[in-house]
Amino acid sequence: IMGMLGMGALVVVLDPGSVKSYDNEVEYAKEHKAELMGRQPHRCNDRLEDFVQAIAGEEGSILRDAMPTARLLSQCLMSSKGQEPKDPYVLLGPWSPCYKDHGERSEQQQPQ
Repeated sequence: IMGMLGMGALVVVLDPGSVKSYDNEVEYAKEHKAELMGRQPHRCNDRLEDFVQAIAGEEGSILRDAMPTARLLSQCLMSSKGQEPKDPYVLLGPWSPCYKDHGERSEQQQPQ
């Protein structure tokens, strides 16, 4: 860790123009608009949201809901693209912006 910090400090000292800082995220977004527009959420974003809701959400119980959501999240992360688990969400519902219907998920996987 100290080596990486030392390398970063060395770069800043030797070439201060190579590191650019921004006052806020809006300025960064304006300058990097093209690369930000092409970003897509991770394919397991919905499972992660279900897991976070189980741990920190008001409706979830960490003792009851954490293990099933963690299992589904790990299955999703270990699966190949298009082979994500089809099991229903534990806490996530259609009212959530991260919710994906399994039919909708398979349509998104089709090559264009």
